[in-house]
Amino acid sequence: MATNKTVKKNFPVLQMGCASCAARVSHVLNNQQGVVNASVNYATATASIEYNPSVVSSESLREAVQNAGYDLLTDLNDEDSSDEIEKIYAEKYKKIKYLTIGSILLSIPVVLIGMVFMNIPYANEIMWILSTPVVFYFGKDFFI
Repeated sequence: MATNKTVKKNFPVLQMGCASCAARVSHVLNNQQGVVNASVNYATATASIEYNPSVVSSESLREAVQNAGYDLLTDLNDEDSSDEIEKIYAEKYKKIKYLTIGSILLSIPVVLIGMVFMNIPYANEIMWILSTPVVFYFGKDFFI
């Protein structure tokens, strides 16, 4: 016999890119059996979930969120969670910084050729060669 005792916990949510992502995660969580209420805050990247642990486990909630294309960190202790989250965000910042610097380094010559040196031989081909990695490598996350 299932008990009616509910637990309310906050879980970090990763890989959300916009407010509609938060709405989608909230919708997925609220449709899980045993979840009384779930709200997702995009600004803090957390999900506040009130659920019945005898009906649904935190791991099954994580699987449901992962099936929607996001990640719910359920295996962190309260002491470790802030350090782990900071580490994840630091890695994400480092990746964004790398992609930004790489795209700037390849875009500056494209701007100079297009604005100042447009009459040099093979200008269009050079700009094409320099722009292709900016769009398809450095900018792929934007399109995803």
